Amino acid sequence: MGNQTTKISLDTLDREYLLGECDGLKKLQKEKWIFLNGRNIKKIDKYAFKGLKKLEDLYLNNNEIEEINENSLVGLTNLRELCLNGNKLKRIKSKTFNGRLENLRKLDLSKNEIEEIDENALVDMTKLNELKLNENKLKRIESKTFKGLWWIESLDLNNNEIKEIDENGLVDMTNLENLYLNGNKLKRIESKTFEGLKNIKYLNLKENEIEEIDENGFVDLTNLRELYLYRNRLKIIDAKCFEQLNSIALIHLYKNQFETIQTNIKSYFNEFLAAKYGWRIEQNKERLNSNGGYISDWEEFLDQFVALKLGE
Repeated sequence: MGNQTTKISLDTLDREYLLGECDGLKKLQKEKWIFLNGRNIKKIDKYAFKGLKKLEDLYLNNNEIEEINENSLVGLTNLRELCLNGNKLKRIKSKTFNGRLENLRKLDLSKNEIEEIDENALVDMTKLNELKLNENKLKRIESKTFKGLWWIESLDLNNNEIKEIDENGLVDMTNLENLYLNGNKLKRIESKTFEGLKNIKYLNLKENEIEEIDENGFVDLTNLRELYLYRNRLKIIDAKCFEQLNSIALIHLYKNQFETIQTNIKSYFNEFLAAKYGWRIEQNKERLNSNGGYISDWEEFLDQFVALKLGE
């Protein structure tokens, strides 16, 4: 067989070869970890892992998997981590992950070619707390893409082609703490884009094409600590965007295209800093300049804002 293996079939010698086992199915049934990285696997057959009830971690990274057949993962009732990064998956179908994966904690689908996730494709993963979908080709997050993922704490969507997040697209993720959306093609943050994400602490929106943020775009993010907005296309910014960010510690705004800094944004930052430290921008310009000099205007202040850590 050598490196020409193209599928996983647990009822043939392919299974023993791929897993490096000599004692067959009896020994495999006791395994908790299986590594099949870099094996040139192209397809996972139905019931490929049937009988592996004790398996907790399954690694299938850096193969050439284009398809996961329905019922391929049936029987993996104790699986906690499934890693499929670096493959050639293009679509996650509604039954791709059927098989009662109710104990899965981490799913890594990064560095594939995924363009589409079917409605309710992940709905049965009720205990999932980390989902990696970075470096794929997703263009839109629909209202039911992530339906039912109540316990997700970390969602990585960086470096896709996302232009739009539907209303309620993230609403079920009430326990989400870290959200990576950097390197996409978002143009606007709507009032309900991040609705319900009251536990989020880290939000990365850098290197998108954001031109506008609705004044209620961050209204629910009362526990947010770090907000990254640099390298977007913002021209005007309003303090109302930040008014509910009661826990904010760090905001990155530099490398945008600011033309106008509204009066209320100046008042916001002065009031915020005065409450935190008892000092104002105009009186402490040298403390805001990472190069040790004075800041002459607000555009320069915003360009240097990466150096200001509000929580310290």
